[in-house]
Amino acid sequence: VAWKTRVPSNAPGTPILFISDWHYGETVNPEEVHGCNVYDYKIAERRLKHVAETAVSLLKRHLAHADYPGIVLCLGGDMISGGIHDELMQTDYPHTKGEQARQAAEILSDMVAFLADEFPQVVVYGVPGNHGRMSRKPRAKLYAHDNFDTHTYLMVERFHRGAENIEFNFPLARELNFELPGRRFLLVHGDQFRGGDGQIGPMGPVIRGAQRKQFSMQYMPQMTGHETMLCGHHHQWWAGSRVCLNGSVKGFDEFALQIGAPYEPPIQTLVTVHPTYGITWVVPIYCDPGDGDHEGTERLRGMERREKER
Repeated sequence: VAWKTRVPSNAPGTPILFISDWHYGETVNPEEVHGCNVYDYKIAERRLKHVAETAVSLLKRHLAHADYPGIVLCLGGDMISGGIHDELMQTDYPHTKGEQARQAAEILSDMVAFLADEFPQVVVYGVPGNHGRMSRKPRAKLYAHDNFDTHTYLMVERFHRGAENIEFNFPLARELNFELPGRRFLLVHGDQFRGGDGQIGPMGPVIRGAQRKQFSMQYMPQMTGHETMLCGHHHQWWAGSRVCLNGSVKGFDEFALQIGAPYEPPIQTLVTVHPTYGITWVVPIYCDPGDGDHEGTERLRGMERREKER
């Protein structure tokens, strides 16, 4: 899929807001992670709203002579928690996949509407993740068909039926190629890239996976190949010219503590692509206000404590 609108000559580039690993419905108990994170459905909505507002603020108030043809919203999967493990079935709220997907779709729809008010055109791309699956074990066939992420995206599209400046593209494959003036991208969730170690984390498997994708797709007549892969799933933020690895909206959790993963605050990704210079800006967006020094997480913990006291 190619971007249809000409990029203005004074634009810093076409922006991409990359959202993945929201895990709406999952609960993280701060007492189980040494107080470094807290998460539930209320915080999930608050963080996503903050990411959208921060992205618009950075693009419109912190770049000189900003004039954009529109914005690309990439949804990289794991929009819901999905109760795919017994422990998630016990602790998720809302408890069911269907209710998680419905509420997530309403919030995402508000986010798309917000972006459509700020930019002349919004193009939404989405691929499913492993947490939205309806089967007990991961599958190859019907991966997107049988996935609540896909149905969440389709509900968002239905909410905006008839909107003239919003376009949607949700393939039935588990990955998507798209092109902007200056760069070709591959959007994947990333659960097919497994392995890694304590020194380099998931980067080895992800970079090797990007190379394999590039090699195999050159023989597919409908695929254009890619220069940069947008990848989620691993909950570790890293940016390079060939791979942009997204963080998560959920943030550090009990599983990350169990496997000894390095602490990382909840982060999402903002990219700008220039028709002449390619990728010009890759920015981590912290999902909590003031995060980086953990003030945002502490404030959220205080808010949750006061809500319980009421």
